[in-house]
Order: sequence, then C-alpha cells, then structure tokens
Amino acid sequence: MGDWTVRVVLGLLLWITLLQTAPAAEADEAAVLLQFKQANADNPALAGWTNGSLPCTNSWPYINCSGAIPSVLTVNLSGLNLTGTIPPLQGLANLQQLDLSNNGFTGEPPNLPPTLQELVLANNQLTGTLPAGLFQTFGLNTPLQLDLSHNRLSGPLPALTYTPPPFKTLNIGWNLLEGSIPDSWSTLLLNNTNIDARMLRLSGTLPPTFTNAPSYMQAGIQLDNNTCLCGPLPNWYFTAGGSSITFGSTGLGSNCSTCSYPAVTLPVHPDWAGLQSLQAAIVTGPSAVTYGLNATWATIMNGTPCHAVDPNCQLCPLGQPPALCGTLMVNTTGPSTYYCNAQGVACKEGRVSVVNVSWSGLVLSQLPSGLSQLMKLQELGFEGITLNNSPNISVWYSLPGLTTLRLSGNTPTVFDTLPAPSAIYPSVFSQLQTLAISNASYSVGGLPESWGLLTNLSNITLRNVAFLGLGPFGLPASWGNMTNLTSLKLDSLRGLSGSMPASWVTGFTNLTTFKLRNVTGINVTSANMTDFLNQTSRLPATGRPGMQGVAFSGLNLTGTLPPVFFQHRGLKELSLADNHLSGNISSSS
Repeated sequence: MGDWTVRVVLGLLLWITLLQTAPAAEADEAAVLLQFKQANADNPALAGWTNGSLPCTNSWPYINCSGAIPSVLTVNLSGLNLTGTIPPLQGLANLQQLDLSNNGFTGEPPNLPPTLQELVLANNQLTGTLPAGLFQTFGLNTPLQLDLSHNRLSGPLPALTYTPPPFKTLNIGWNLLEGSIPDSWSTLLLNNTNIDARMLRLSGTLPPTFTNAPSYMQAGIQLDNNTCLCGPLPNWYFTAGGSSITFGSTGLGSNCSTCSYPAVTLPVHPDWAGLQSLQAAIVTGPSAVTYGLNATWATIMNGTPCHAVDPNCQLCPLGQPPALCGTLMVNTTGPSTYYCNAQGVACKEGRVSVVNVSWSGLVLSQLPSGLSQLMKLQELGFEGITLNNSPNISVWYSLPGLTTLRLSGNTPTVFDTLPAPSAIYPSVFSQLQTLAISNASYSVGGLPESWGLLTNLSNITLRNVAFLGLGPFGLPASWGNMTNLTSLKLDSLRGLSGSMPASWVTGFTNLTTFKLRNVTGINVTSANMTDFLNQTSRLPATGRPGMQGVAFSGLNLTGTLPPVFFQHRGLKELSLADNHLSGNISSSS
C-alpha cells in the first residue's frame, strides 16, 4: 500500500472519528447549559434550550458556535432577568466569550474553562471574595476583557502567585473590595490598557514595584473614589504623562492619615421592594415581632434579604432577636447553613422563596400588591393574620411559581372569590401543591371547578369558610380527577348544597386522607361511604398506602353504621362523630 493510499485511509478514519465525536461532545455541552438553565426553568428567554436538542445543531438562542466539530464559543445572556447562582461551566471546553451582565445572579463568580477571552458579569449581585486564580481562567489570546463591576464582591485583593495575562479591559469597580493593593498586582497594573478600580474601599499606599517602575507605556488606570488610598504617586506619573492614571477623591499625592469610606452604590436586591411593601402594610402586632421585622426588612442588611455567603439560607424565625438573622445555624450537618438576613424569609438560589409570618399576631392594612414582585416565591404563610381590608386577590395571579399557600385570619376575612385558573389567568396556582385556607368568606361563587385542573395539587385544607353568593354551590365533580391529591380536608364550610358527586366516590385514586366535617347542606349517604371505601385505590398495595384517615362528621347522617369502616385494611383514623347513625359496631374481619 502506497503512502498516498495510507494518507487517504488515515484521513477517512480521522473524519469518521470526528463525525462520531461531534454529537457526543455537543451533548456534553448541552448538559452543562441545561444545568445552568435549571434555576431559571420558567424564564421564557431560555425556552429554546430543551432536552433532546443540541445547542449548535439546533441553534439555541443566545449561543454562537464554530469549528469543524461544532462547539459553543460564545454565550450572551445579558439583561434577561436571570437569577440564582452560576453553576460551573468548565464543561464548555471551547468557550471564549461569556456575558451574563445585567441580571440578578448571586453567589460567587463561577468556575470557567481556561479558553476564556471575555467575561462580563457586571450589574449582578455576586458576593464573596475575588478568587485568586480568576485571572488564570483566561486564555493566552488577546484582547482580554473582564468586567465584574457593580456587584457585591468584598474582602481584600488576593495576592497573585502567577504572572497575570494582559487585559485590554479590566473592571472591578463599584464593589466592596478593600484593603491595600498587593505588590504582586504591579505587573497587572503596568501591563494593561484600561483598568477601572473606582468606588472600592482600597487603602494605604500604591505597591512599591508599581510606584518605582522606570516607565509606564500603557494608559487608563482609574482609582477614583478610593478615599483611603494615600502616599506618593508613581515616579513615572511626572514624566510619562499624568493622563495614564486618575485618582480623584483619594489621598494619593499626600501623606496618609485617618480616612473614612464613601457610601457604595449597590444594586438593590429584586425582592426588597416586595418585602418592604408587606412591612409597610403592618398596622400593629406583638412588639417582638414588629421590632424584628422593622429591623431586618426596613433596611438593606448586607445588600440582600437572603445571605451573602449562603444563597440557600434558611428561615430566620419571627420573634427571635434580629441579631440571629444572617448568622451560622448550629446543630446542622453537611455544608454550613446560615439564617437569612430578613426574618420570616427563606431563600433559594439567592431569591426569596418563602415568606412565612403565620401565627405572628400581625394586623395588616391589606394584602399588599407588592408581593407580586417576589417572582421566585414558592411558599407564602399567612395563617393567623388579621386583614383590615378585603385583600386584592390579583396578587395570586402574579405568583405562578407558588407551591404552598396558607392563608387564614384571626377573624373571618371577606374575599371576592377564590382564585382559580381561567381563560384570562391560566397559570394561577399551576404549580401549587399545598393549599390551606381558613376563617374566610367569599362573596362570589363557590368551590372552583377549575381546581380540578391543578395536576400538582396534593393537599387541600379548607376550614371555617363561608360562601355568601347566590348559589347553589356544590362539591365540584372535576376534583375527583385530581390524581395527585393525597389529602382533602373540608371542615365547617357553609353555603354549599347537593350530594356527593360520583367522581368523588370513585376518583381521588391516590387519596390517603379524606375528612368531611360540618359541611352542612351536603347529602352523604351510607351507600356513598361504603362505595367510597370499597374502591380498589383505597386499599393498601405495593407502592400505595391506601386510605389511612377518614372522617364523615357533623353531616346529620342517619341509618346503620356501614360495616366497611371496620373491615378496611390500613385505616388508622376514623371519625363519624356528631351524626345520627345507629346499629352495632362490627368486628373487623
């Protein structure tokens, strides 16, 4: 076989290898990007990033690819209202440009591949220190750009144990970085075209290697508004032209003395407005509760109601000293866990996911519409709260991610109607899993038929609820189709009438708890109860606990006790109180 033939065969083998390798490599990049998407799965901007597709082959939005083997080169997600922490992106092995600016990302700067040439993370809510190895992330090709400005990075500038690459643009301004500039930064300062370090909290003198350099050929070092920088200017400043360094509102050029830092303008956390609207609605309450809420909600603590170090911080309990908030939790296992900075708040990925002020004794002027600004809210606890005015239920229409709602008043509160999905608001409660409402009256309508469309709902509790409108209002037949519902408790409901729907008898295939108490006007027969418990789905089986708790109480039931109640396998709790049943209690078989 001649050399030419060998080269052709080797070329074909290489081409076949490339064809086989390309989809696998691109699938790996897709996995990295889909993990990135998880914290923003409901953001329509990323709807085109889907399982089963590939970022290059299927032209995902905001992604640019290139190469014989298509690979992700640039990701530009600027200004898309993205939140959460930034997961590691080393799996994008050929990434050159990443722009995540003008979003709401929290946590520390991410781990990135060493091929990067441009990284723009400006105008987010990043916290933590400046990583010592961050500059090593960048490849050897120039021009390089790094923009971390307008975040909440804090702590000292790290000492560099390596020679950093030359940047065309390096912007770390408008952060909380503080302390002296290490001498190991001299090379970085001398070999870069444009460095912006304004509005930090730097102090002390400039590093000696930088100050004593014989000449400086670059331009554009900005150190303005570092009040505590002081001491001599670089030697070359007087010979190479003063335009190469600006130092307004610093002490450079004069002797060092005591100084104070200026206020730093930081981006406002996107959830503060919603929390403060709730704080403003408080009329009165127990002093320990109102003091804690005023202390931790009315002022921006460390820039976030969550936590600067722990974006998944835990709820800081109401009534506790405000100083507890933001501290490390004790008696926890695994990674360090902190209380959130604001009382009654828990967070996920740096956004408020829980607001729970239940049983705090608070009196609110109203349910503030500002709650709708908590776009990542999953759980709202408002039990034992007094509302002085009828709440604006349009709040629910702006919280599509809500999974848990607990709402009750110290005294019955009059609402217009129960919120429910409709043609105008199809996403209301679409993610809801737990719904508990008590001490409320509704002037229009009854139990919504459209709740039967809430496929994620697993727990419904309604207690002391009155329906005041013109009926009749019955038990919605569509609810029997709720295949994920495991617990249904209806206690002391007024204004309902009719019989128990057939779908309630045969449906609710995963129900483990069913309690119907003091629901006057609803006619339940002995046959209903017998058929209800005789359904195959009510019996325990592999992977299914079956029915464990049943109550038919206060319904004016008459006749004999159905034997099925005492023969049912798996039943642990039974209440037939306040009826007119007769007969003997059967022994279980």
